[in-house]
Amino acid sequence: MAKPQLRILVTSSLLMAFGSASFAEGLPPELAQNMSIFPGFRAIYENDPSLASKSEIATDAFHILQAIAKHPASCIFANAEEVPFSVTVKKSEVNSYGVEMNSETQTLTGSIAVRPEFVPWVKANIKFMNSNPLSGVRNGVDTLLTTQGCDSEHMTRIEQGLATAFGVSLSAKPTPKLGDGSWETFVDSCYPASVQSYMEATGGEEPSLSMIVYACVCTEAALQEIGDPEIYADFARGDYSAYEQIKDVYDPAFDQCFRQGTTPEIEKRIEDYTRKHGLL
Repeated sequence: MAKPQLRILVTSSLLMAFGSASFAEGLPPELAQNMSIFPGFRAIYENDPSLASKSEIATDAFHILQAIAKHPASCIFANAEEVPFSVTVKKSEVNSYGVEMNSETQTLTGSIAVRPEFVPWVKANIKFMNSNPLSGVRNGVDTLLTTQGCDSEHMTRIEQGLATAFGVSLSAKPTPKLGDGSWETFVDSCYPASVQSYMEATGGEEPSLSMIVYACVCTEAALQEIGDPEIYADFARGDYSAYEQIKDVYDPAFDQCFRQGTTPEIEKRIEDYTRKHGLL
C-alpha cells in the first residue's frame, strides 16, 4: 500500500505572510495553517533562528523531538541516545483580578531518545521539556511522519532546522546492519504486518506462523543489500510501495535466503525467534 501524500490549500493570507505556496504545501494543516502561532517551529522550519526567541524555539523543538521519539516509524534508528529528565511544573489558579489563589507543583520524570548530535543541547535545555501531548507542533509532526515517512522533504528540512538552532552538524543516519540486533526489531514489526496481509489476501486463511518468521528474517537480510533506511522501515510495517524500484536487487537476495538455502546465522535467527515467541 502506497503511503498517502497529504496536500493542503494555502490561503492567501498565508501566502502574503510567508511568500509562496511552496512554503507550506504538504505540511499537515495544524502546522501550515497556524504557522504564525508557532514562531519556534517557523524558525526551525525556515532554518532561521532569528525568527523566534530562544525559549520559543526550545519549546517547539522539544515537541518535535518528542513526536519523533515516540513515533513507531523509529526514525532515529539504533543510534538514538536516551536523555533522562526531571522537570518541575507549577500549576496555578488565579482569580478575576489576576491574583494567585492556589498553586501546585508536579515533578515530571522520564527520558527522551534523540539523535546523538542533539544530546548536548537537549541536556542544556531540558527545562523546556513539556509532557503535554496536546500541541499543534507535536501532533503535526506526528501526522507528517505517519503520512510522509522519516525522510520526506519536510522532515529533512525540520531536522536541518533543529541542527541549525542547536548549533550542530548532522551526520548521516546509519543503515541498520545485519548482525547488530536490529533484525529482531524488524521482525517484531514485519511479523504482524505480514500475517495481516496474508489473511487479507486469502480471505482469512491463517498462514504458517513459522514460515512468516522465515520470510521476515529473509526480507530483512535482503534489504541489507539495498541499504536504504526509509525502504527498510517501510517494509517492516508492511508498506511495499518501493518494491518495483528495488526488485532487481531485492529478489535475488530474498530468493537466495528463502528458496535456495540459508546461512547458519540466518537459520539460527529463525529458530531463536520462533522458539522465543512460541511459534514452532
